[in-house]
Amino acid sequence: MCWRSSWSPGPYLWQLDQTPIGLDAFVWAVAGGAAATNLLHRWAHDPNPPAVARALHRAGIVLTPKRHASHHAPPSAAAYCVTSGWLNPLFERWRVWTRAEAALVAIGLPVSRGDHD
Repeated sequence: MCWRSSWSPGPYLWQLDQTPIGLDAFVWAVAGGAAATNLLHRWAHDPNPPAVARALHRAGIVLTPKRHASHHAPPSAAAYCVTSGWLNPLFERWRVWTRAEAALVAIGLPVSRGDHD
């Protein structure tokens, strides 16, 4: 019998739960990563972030306000990596975001270029 967690809304779509915590661990890791990314992005906008955020900013480990400012500069079409910003130069060189936007437009989804502040 396959182990199921109590929070599952129904049967799993994939058989990633080959171990008792397989899919659950994956879902929690993605959720934790998303929550951390959101917090680090918030700290890049915060005029007075907590001391731990200031230390991480000084060390260059997480997204700094200066590194993030290019995302909000017109036309607001670059620097989408909001965890650390380390991948932005590589993604810009490979035109990852331009291609992603083109793919969204190709399937009929709108792409907003407005500033989100």
